[in-house]
Amino acid sequence: MRRSHRIAVVTAFVACGALAVTGLAALSTATEGPLSSALGWIGAATGAIEHRIRDRVAGPARRDSLRWLAPYRTNVDRLRGPDVVLLGAYDGDIPRTRDGVLALESTLRAPMALVQVYGA
Repeated sequence: MRRSHRIAVVTAFVACGALAVTGLAALSTATEGPLSSALGWIGAATGAIEHRIRDRVAGPARRDSLRWLAPYRTNVDRLRGPDVVLLGAYDGDIPRTRDGVLALESTLRAPMALVQVYGA
């Protein structure tokens, strides 16, 4: 392939990429693009499906062990001033799936009542 052909191909790819980004940005007036919001929705839907499947396969053992937490989940004032001690844990090696939390709970032999996830 001659140099002029390579330059033409690269220029065409850059132009197509710029056109695609401009087109996607024009589809949405929100601060988040349509592709980003669609991927976020797909991720949330996948997580919900995974949760339902795990509940059916593993059974409600974890949910039953956290039944005492129900009043705290529905009343934020009760959560701000709990009448029990709520413990927390940090593990920087937990992946972005529920598997890491379950492995940590298994190691500690205690279910985590509150799980906070941070993603940069």
